[in-house]
Amino acid sequence: MKTNRYYLFVLLLLFSTVLIGCEYNGPYKGNEVTQIYYCLQGSEWPVKYEKSYDFTNLTYSTKTCDDPYSHYKEDFIEHEFEIVATFTKEEADNFLKKISNHGIYNLKEDYQPFAMITDGSSWRLIITFSDGTTFNSGGYMKSPSQATTINKDSQDFIGVDLFTIYRNY
Repeated sequence: MKTNRYYLFVLLLLFSTVLIGCEYNGPYKGNEVTQIYYCLQGSEWPVKYEKSYDFTNLTYSTKTCDDPYSHYKEDFIEHEFEIVATFTKEEADNFLKKISNHGIYNLKEDYQPFAMITDGSSWRLIITFSDGTTFNSGGYMKSPSQATTINKDSQDFIGVDLFTIYRNY
């Protein structure tokens, strides 16, 4: 009987050692994130705001498209991306681990309000991986429940929110 317990203990010890050595890489099996792109488009005012976290060049950039004089998209003035901040590989890895742990890969593909709303903002999140695959999520006037926690992670990382929604229904 003692021999069986001994073998069981050794087997459990070996199994737990193997599990501890395995690192969870999220749903993308170890492919590195190369970019997080976020776009906010308003329907009640003619502006589009874009953010890019570039993990290859270790930069955070923003750009806007706006038209101060009309609501016609063909009149938009599209500005170039402007680098707002830089970060280290270690800071980036820490941020990516935090947002993964806080459920960024559990976001639904689409978020919509319960009631029909015709004037508001829509958003799109695209995460690009080193093998070219993407993770996409977006919505209209509604953000995911994880947005507050992920925004805190982004604030700690680069000083800005990742998700920007002007009204949440």
